[in-house]
Amino acid sequence: MKFRVKFLALFLFSLLGIAWVVPEETALKGPFVRQISATIQDNKVLLQWVDAPDGTGPVYIYRKVVKPGSAAPQELEPVQVPRGVQSYIDPIETDGLRSYLVLASRNDENPYNVTIPDTNYIEFEARRTVLPLSQSDSKYQNISSIKTEVNKDSILLSFTLNGSETASNRPLVLYRSTQPIRYVQDLVQAVIVQGGITSSPFIDYPVPDIPYYYALVFEDDIKQGTLQLEAGKNVTMVPPQVP
Repeated sequence: MKFRVKFLALFLFSLLGIAWVVPEETALKGPFVRQISATIQDNKVLLQWVDAPDGTGPVYIYRKVVKPGSAAPQELEPVQVPRGVQSYIDPIETDGLRSYLVLASRNDENPYNVTIPDTNYIEFEARRTVLPLSQSDSKYQNISSIKTEVNKDSILLSFTLNGSETASNRPLVLYRSTQPIRYVQDLVQAVIVQGGITSSPFIDYPVPDIPYYYALVFEDDIKQGTLQLEAGKNVTMVPPQVP
């Protein structure tokens, strides 16, 4: 009887077409995220989770959508998010049953493949809605430059947006690292100094006698997976050092 129940459950799950192909796990020995949740607002999914305590590498997000009238799921391109962000914004481009699998990793290792419903896996129905036109759309901004200056026991970080602006209409996150920051994956080894930065300059008090590299990025670029790094604009090229 138990065998028949198990066989029926597996058959129904595969019939839905949303099962994830992962290796069988006899025991949960690797890192996995917890407390996954999803909120829908303004035709966007805000996916949130709690990082694995023993995970040291980036988080990988695998997404699938089953459109109305279709039995086969559409597999979207996987997204990599630095550890510590613990959220991702996914635009809803089509109606349907959406499923998200968030996998943790350790440093340069492959993500730990395990699926735990309501822990690191979630699925739900999502539909696009007509949004009212905004009466005060925020002007889009880009980071134009970032500069550092040593001032006694601190480092003064100044930045500009759209050429000369010093106030941001989107919150920024500042990263610090002892290694050069060239690629997005380099942020995995970096430390988040401060989030929610909206104006220049910013003062940092790092450990003395250690050269540090900095990266300044928009919070929503991290969550949407559209983050780009460019030396001299949002990444420092020469590491300042507090004596």
